[in-house]
Amino acid sequence: MSGVSGASATTTGSTLLVNGLISGITTPAVINALLQGYQAPITDLERQQASLRSDASYYRTISTALQAVQTAAEALNTTSAWNLATATSSSTAVATANAGAGAQTGSLTFTVTQLAQANVLASSGSVASESQVVTT
Repeated sequence: MSGVSGASATTTGSTLLVNGLISGITTPAVINALLQGYQAPITDLERQQASLRSDASYYRTISTALQAVQTAAEALNTTSAWNLATATSSSTAVATANAGAGAQTGSLTFTVTQLAQANVLASSGSVASESQVVTT
């Protein structure tokens, strides 16, 4: 069997190395290649885990932003948050005022000079019809 060349076996300390017969492949190269094959699924899972952590971070950011929007929407849900028109009377014994839905903003002032009284004659003249104007 003298046709086999390039094969060698060496012992270094307690480690036995068998080098390739003709190919020149060493035992450590074969072992490293096998370990890389076994490491590939682990590396893929680590990449997936990093991607999922990144996605979770984005979802937390979105969740925080949506909570801020919800808080702002709840604040708008109260009537005090809207600048609604209001109506006031300087004397509620004389007149009351209300601002209903759709009231325009602005200011209106009127003065009451005399209150109506029950059973008081307002005119001394007589009226023949509803369209006739009373002058006295």
